[in-house]
This record gives sequence, C-alpha cells and structure tokens, in this order.
Amino acid sequence: PKVAVSLKDPTLSNIVPTVTISTPATGRDICGGYLIWKSTYGGWMSYGFEIGNEVENVSHQGEIDVGLFDVVDGNPYIQANYTGIESSMNVTLKSIGVPRLEAEALKSLNHAPVVYYMKDKSSPLELMRVSSVSIPINNLMGGSDVTVSLNSISVKSQTLR
Repeated sequence: PKVAVSLKDPTLSNIVPTVTISTPATGRDICGGYLIWKSTYGGWMSYGFEIGNEVENVSHQGEIDVGLFDVVDGNPYIQANYTGIESSMNVTLKSIGVPRLEAEALKSLNHAPVVYYMKDKSSPLELMRVSSVSIPINNLMGGSDVTVSLNSISVKSQTLR
C-alpha cells in the first residue's frame, strides 16, 4: 500500500491534513507478513513478504508431584507446587524472485537489531529480534530469494500454584 499525505494551508481554520491510502492493482500479494525497520542511513524502511511461517515455542518450568494424592470430600486431588509455562514466537518470512534493487535495499536488515513485524493489515506491530537474513544475489538471475528469521522479544508466561 502507498500512503500519501497532503498538508493544508496553515492560515485556514481547518488544518487537518488529508491522508490517502491506495493499494496498487498490480504487484505481489503480501500475505506472509510485513516488516518495518530503521535503516543504517537513519530513515525507516518497510517491506512485505509473500510467504510467512510462525512457530510458537512453549517451555514448562517446575515439577508437579504425582506420587502424593489427597482426598477432600471424597474427591482425589494433587496439590501442585509452583509450576509455570512460557511461550515465545519465531517467524520466518520469504519472498521469491525479488528484483536486484529491492534485494540490495533489503540488505540493511543485516544491520537492524530489531524490526517491527505485522502479520497482516489488521494486526498490531510487534517488536522482534532479527536472528538471520539470507539474501544471495545472483547476477544471472537479476534478483534473489530473500529469507528473514525473527524471534519475539516478548515472552508470555503463566505461573500455577
């Protein structure tokens, strides 16, 4: 999508700018995910990927005693000690046949320690850590297949007593 902003004359009473969002009729279908990051030159860059894969990592903490049962009002139960669960997310995004100039611009992802990830237009931005970027540029092909792997910074956790 392309965003255009038109500023109004500051001498008028209504100075709210006009914002127009247009979606091109041709081009790639962005359904894998969208990244926004700060380039090495100080500007913001963004790119949409066709293929996306999200994997949730779940780890369990603590132990649950299984050998000691108690009975309350005829119902058996186990009194658990502290145990918990933590989950985080890994995301892999890929674009196939990226034109050479776009692939050259995407190389700045190698120098971006964090990026904002958006799964689709309606999802919120999530700050993620860049774990790997693969942009092999081949002169014969005129472009590249770009793969970016991300790890979530936020960790969801729950503790049970």
